Amino acid sequence: MNGFLATWQFTRGRLAQSWEDLSDTQLHWRSPEGENSIAEILAHIAGCEHFLGKRLLSEDPVASAYDAKLDAGARAVFLNEESCPWSAEELGHDGLSAMLAASAATSERALGEGFEGRQDKEQDSPLGATITGFGAAQRMAQHAGYHTGQIWMLRRHPQFPKS
Repeated sequence: MNGFLATWQFTRGRLAQSWEDLSDTQLHWRSPEGENSIAEILAHIAGCEHFLGKRLLSEDPVASAYDAKLDAGARAVFLNEESCPWSAEELGHDGLSAMLAASAATSERALGEGFEGRQDKEQDSPLGATITGFGAAQRMAQHAGYHTGQIWMLRRHPQFPKS
């Protein structure tokens, strides 16, 4: 196992601990300061993993309607003014679990066996810059960890719902 995959697995484990015990009310809560909801953060993480992983694997990132929504979720709300491609119902526990499972499967394949042959491949990043497969792996490995910190900060907000 390479270091990127090991780091990605570690950060994904921490991510799961940050949200899986939350209610739908807590997942959709938005602070008075206007940050993204935890549900939106999770959809963004899944979207970025899908966006980077599918391109790293040279697979069609919009092969299905579901894939197209995942792909759009990488940029929507966070990196551009587009609205979240997912409905509130889709951003419940079941929907978020499905998104994160789909992006996990892509990430594990992209960062796993054969990665060495993909690390020099050029591809787009969600921010628009051209990066290598190595750069994509760097981003994929740390991204969930970055947003896990945001989730814990939201959970500690004085107005965060108790249940």
